[in-house]
Amino acid sequence: MLREIGKGAMATVYEAEHLGLGKRVAVKKLHSHLAVDATASARFLREGRAASQIKSPHVVDVFDVGVEQGIPYLVMELLEGADLAAVLRERRKLPVSELVDLMLPVVSAVHAAHDVGVIHRDLKPSNVFLGKGDSGEVFPTILDFGISKVTTGVEHDLTLSEVLLGTVHYMSPEQTRGGRNASAESDQYALGVMLYECSTGTKPFAGNSPYALMHAIVSSKVPPPSTIDPDLSPEFNQVVLRAMHRDPQKRFSSVQALGVALLPWASEAQKQRWAPALGVSAKQRVAPAPSARSRRRAAFATLALFVAIGAFSVRASRGRSVLPSPSAEPVQEAAALQPPSAVPSASAVPSIHEPPLPAPAQVPRLPASTSHVSTRSGTTAPAGSGGDGVPSRGNSPERGTNGALIVE
Repeated sequence: MLREIGKGAMATVYEAEHLGLGKRVAVKKLHSHLAVDATASARFLREGRAASQIKSPHVVDVFDVGVEQGIPYLVMELLEGADLAAVLRERRKLPVSELVDLMLPVVSAVHAAHDVGVIHRDLKPSNVFLGKGDSGEVFPTILDFGISKVTTGVEHDLTLSEVLLGTVHYMSPEQTRGGRNASAESDQYALGVMLYECSTGTKPFAGNSPYALMHAIVSSKVPPPSTIDPDLSPEFNQVVLRAMHRDPQKRFSSVQALGVALLPWASEAQKQRWAPALGVSAKQRVAPAPSARSRRRAAFATLALFVAIGAFSVRASRGRSVLPSPSAEPVQEAAALQPPSAVPSASAVPSIHEPPLPAPAQVPRLPASTSHVSTRSGTTAPAGSGGDGVPSRGNSPERGTNGALIVE
């Protein structure tokens, strides 16, 4: 062990040198007071096994798992950079094109996890690490499969039905009723919350306690993102609100379909990179998303058209022979500015197996942090080690909407 680089509610992360591999690695060790709990130890070791099953370069690479002197540990790749939560603390929000370029590899990694039956259950900005790729570009990586749910094989489900797992702000309505209710649709909901937060600078729901927050999640209407930032388009509203629909059956058919719906906002380079991986063929043109400026220009041209028609009607009613008003000229421009629908139908998404995907070329500017795992605001908890949920009040445990204990 060379140095401690982060500590969370469940584990401590160290920078170390792997003598056999001859490289620097990150070693994550479960806290000793938790190691005596057989369920906590089993869940910790399952994190490594779950991550190793997923065929995506955008999932943290786990080299080894084991137990030393009764303490479970994971040996993982050492990442340089900062997590998405740190970026949001510095910049508050991201432009939609930049955000979509960043989220497409994240969506692809979640899709790859679902392909092998792994549900993450705790997707949030602090579990998306923005490391560096081989060419120095920012490379998103999903961390912390410590509370993941494995839906295939014979592995025992370590989640009791009465226990809530996850971080409350990103919990789907069904997750507030217990960890076993989490599904691929729940991960999609969390991605929708991340899109909402990163594009508006605020979370969709608030509450002065975990219970109040969960009550808002299951009963309050989600305000459209454009009510917070008017520059966000109605089409973007539709994508985010569908991913966050209270009814899981009314969300996108898969996170892959969510990725296809986000493609119109991607940069041209990222459209070319990710469209084939998401099942969009070269013959299917991805329409550009309308910008706020183009929508205003189109609205002005449409208004000019109505004014021209009104003027023409008044003159015609007086029996005059008139020519079209010059103010009607912007009509052709308005037609040119009206793009086709920017939100593809989920039914158009083919069912494919997604191969390992390349790193995106354009991603957001990082803050100055260069540590493997950034610490959270007000805590020393490292990204990927848990422990950044909404704190409970007083000494009594917080409970969910069904009276279940909340485990963060």
